Amino acid sequence: MQFSAPSVVNHYLAEHAQLLLCSYQRLTGKVLMSDASPQALYEAPFCLVSHNTAVDPIFNYANQTALALFDMQWRDFTQLPSRLSAANVNRAERARLLAAVASDGFIDDYAGERVSSTGQRFW
Repeated sequence: MQFSAPSVVNHYLAEHAQLLLCSYQRLTGKVLMSDASPQALYEAPFCLVSHNTAVDPIFNYANQTALALFDMQWRDFTQLPSRLSAANVNRAERARLLAAVASDGFIDDYAGERVSSTGQRFW
């Protein structure tokens, strides 16, 4: 399911934001951020993305920081298979991490090079 970009009109996708926040806390035992409003999550200074559970997962959420790093608009980002956001050489490591997510429900040790829509690489 593709959502419209988070905004005041759709309450910054409050239901999806709440799912992200609650899942993070349930799986890690940690609070992602002290101000847990959907707007604060969308405007957070850290990169936050999620993808669906399809065989070839598609991104379904990105906050402003992620969209800026990937140099993409919401509509394009939420049609992107998440595997295409990693550099070719890092896709094997990404596959290993996704297997850990499937097993444990989350990962907390990921750091990897990503590629923006303009080819810029970033961590």
